[in-house]
Amino acid sequence: MGSRPSEDHAGRRPGDNHPAGLPKLPWELPHRFLGLDDESAAWDNARAVILPVPYEATTSWGGGTRMGPSAILEASRFIELYDQELDSEPHDVGVHTLPALELTRAGPDDAMKELEAAYRAIIDRLDGRFLITLGGEHSISAPPIRAWA
Repeated sequence: MGSRPSEDHAGRRPGDNHPAGLPKLPWELPHRFLGLDDESAAWDNARAVILPVPYEATTSWGGGTRMGPSAILEASRFIELYDQELDSEPHDVGVHTLPALELTRAGPDDAMKELEAAYRAIIDRLDGRFLITLGGEHSISAPPIRAWA
């Protein structure tokens, strides 16, 4: 089962969930990779980009693979940002989290076509950034970038 119920449902865009004038209150960590603040997660400051793809269609045992990307993002909010082995904070390179890609429920072939089109559009805008995809199931894994060269 895909994420988007119909073709006319364009998906949801993230945004502030509080009225203007309330941004300084002690809000919970953002629901993006590592819970990074606005500056560290801004597109213009990011050298890495996270693309969540909550997709599930052909699982043969149980379900729930579509919940993987959100679970990873949620858990990442509680990771220690300092890396002892590197003696640094690798997130300082900036990591932007895109909204989850809501693929069609019309079947794996149609979903794969949507994913490929989305990848092409995103890759065209990366400008040297590193793209990381979270989710999907093995039958809809991301197409290799080299195929588009």
